[in-house]
Amino acid sequence: ARARSEKRDAGLADEVSQARAREQVAVREKGAALDRERQAKEALEAAEALNAKATKQDGKNRKEILDLKQQLREQKVALDKVEERAKKAEMDAADAKKTARQNSDRAASLAAERQRAEEERKAQEASVVELKDKSASWVQKARAAEQRCADITSRLSGLQAEVTASREARDAVAAEL
Repeated sequence: ARARSEKRDAGLADEVSQARAREQVAVREKGAALDRERQAKEALEAAEALNAKATKQDGKNRKEILDLKQQLREQKVALDKVEERAKKAEMDAADAKKTARQNSDRAASLAAERQRAEEERKAQEASVVELKDKSASWVQKARAAEQRCADITSRLSGLQAEVTASREARDAVAAEL
């Protein structure tokens, strides 16, 4: 009976030892799971900050594009007015040619005005071309920013899935304890 009791005591001591070893393994796994969760949270926060920055830059780009489009519209209106004045100056010049003998001073003045209008029209056309180039550049930048936002959102989803998996692993370890 004594031998059986000692054997039973030894078996119980062995079980207690194994249980303690399993407990230590579980504690280490829980610590590792908490570390992974912390790292995932940090990565998630960094991704969210990057996403916010990209969103802010995208907003700035969109505002600049809208401003450039407004400037382009204003330049077009100004160009239309200049062309209208140029057409009027041409018609006035044609009328002045008919009455050149009576009004040669007026004809010279209108020709000078027409020249100024033509130069102004050319300057406006060059400005419109420049604004179109800038607008195209900002549209490309906005598309690149939108792509970066989409990439960050995708990474954010992956990190959130990692956090969820880490929590589930931690909860499973906690449940074993």
